[in-house]
Amino acid sequence: MTSDRLIEITHPDDPRIAEFRDIRERDLTGRENRFIAEGTVVLRLLAEAHAAGGDFLAEKVLLLQNRVAGLADIIAKFPPEVPVHVATSEVLDGIVGFHLHRGVLALGRRKTESELSAFLDRLPRQALALVGCGISNHDNMGSMFRNAAVFGADAVLLDDSCCDPLYRKALRVSVGSVLTMPYCRQSSDVDLLTALADRGFAIWSLSPRGRPIFAMSRHPNAWPWSSARRGMVCRRTSCPHSAACGYRRLRGSTASMSRQPAALRSSRWRRGSSASERRACYWTRDASAAWQPLGRQG
Repeated sequence: MTSDRLIEITHPDDPRIAEFRDIRERDLTGRENRFIAEGTVVLRLLAEAHAAGGDFLAEKVLLLQNRVAGLADIIAKFPPEVPVHVATSEVLDGIVGFHLHRGVLALGRRKTESELSAFLDRLPRQALALVGCGISNHDNMGSMFRNAAVFGADAVLLDDSCCDPLYRKALRVSVGSVLTMPYCRQSSDVDLLTALADRGFAIWSLSPRGRPIFAMSRHPNAWPWSSARRGMVCRRTSCPHSAACGYRRLRGSTASMSRQPAALRSSRWRRGSSASERRACYWTRDASAAWQPLGRQG
């Protein structure tokens, strides 16, 4: 990589990197379909998403000067029209408003989101979806996407009350999975689950009184998961299926995500042979405590 590709920034107030200034404050105010990608793994996935011409584009990159050599292969994946800015540690910290030890940032943009109906119609006939309603914790949001990607879900669906998965921390916790996993964030919880049911998805929830996950039938499934403060969406939408999930109390909130892999793994493994089979997982979380499954898991 030649030095001609790099644009040196010597002052925090340089207008060419204005979008990176005080990023914590901008995390709260939003960026209108733009987002900050932080860290090497997320930068690599953004470069790949841009090259693939999918839903995400990179607009500019900002790097710590001494990180450039180790990121040469990733930088080379960005086309010439994506500027790559570099700065010393002192200048970079002045730009972002705190000490950024990773030294790797990029500004990305998501293209216009599809309508829910069009998004659902594009899913495979034999699909597995993870659905979140009222998920406001950014760590939990990132964990949802990470679990969905690892266990082979076809999509993540979120109601309009969920936090933005492109929030910097959610994107980082997801290890970039938000950039690779098809997702749609719109509509109310009830309208979202109704739309899934209308398209042949069976709605499955996790409940201590439900059927054991390892004994689930091969019928089409859906897993609804929401924040408890929103009420039991399953109850409001007459969710017909629930799978058992023994639990015990844990401290902290992110441990509640530990129920997702068992449900997703079981759903993926038991998809059956029906070409029209569709499943969605719906996430329910107690806002006051975290839970972890016990016993046999799929």
